[in-house]
Amino acid sequence: GNVEVMEKVYEWCGEHCLYWTDPSTGSTALHSAADQGHPEALVWLLERFGSRSNRGFDVRKLQNKFGESPVDICQRDSNSDSQHLKCREVMEAYLGCELSLREGSEERSDGRRVGKRGRPGG
Repeated sequence: GNVEVMEKVYEWCGEHCLYWTDPSTGSTALHSAADQGHPEALVWLLERFGSRSNRGFDVRKLQNKFGESPVDICQRDSNSDSQHLKCREVMEAYLGCELSLREGSEERSDGRRVGKRGRPGG
């Protein structure tokens, strides 16, 4: 979530860093920033990915192995705490639309949403 560190890594490896995926989950840095509630990192990443929009990049289609996009994660986690709510607001501003709660989610006793597969939002 530290933007300064992200900038240093980006300087070192360039665009390749943006497309790195976790082999076990298929999640990108965008997924992780949304999931861990790092709105500043999400903004930084979306600015870099967003500059590729003319090449067909669509954050809604960037899915991990659970079939989740960073947008899905923002939708499911936005009621868990203020940082996740900020991530949702960042994503809404980026997309230019309001996000609704992810369909198929149920609220747990701790206020987070749990999807049909039993993992948060999944």
